[in-house]
Amino acid sequence: MGTSLFIIEILLIGVLLIAAIAVVVVAGTGFARPLSDPVETLPAVTLPNEPRSEDVARVRFSLGFRGYRADQVDEVLDRLARQLARAEAEIDELRSASTVTAAERNPE
Repeated sequence: MGTSLFIIEILLIGVLLIAAIAVVVVAGTGFARPLSDPVETLPAVTLPNEPRSEDVARVRFSLGFRGYRADQVDEVLDRLARQLARAEAEIDELRSASTVTAAERNPE
């Protein structure tokens, strides 16, 4: 019984020593350094100063290892494009109604 416990202790100490040596080697070689910045695969994402819904619909982001989840970004951009489209339609409707009202007031 005592011999088997001694062998287990020796094996455990050996495994811990190997793990410690591996940590020192990895840290010393720089293998564990932080990831470098992602490589650009698409041009920079830009929008005009006054973006319209179609501008938002055309936005594409580069894929990166540490990036955002593409499905979540796409969902937010789709919702934003729909909201902008509704707002643009309402603005156009109000402008045309305003033009009609002004024409009715001044029927020259």
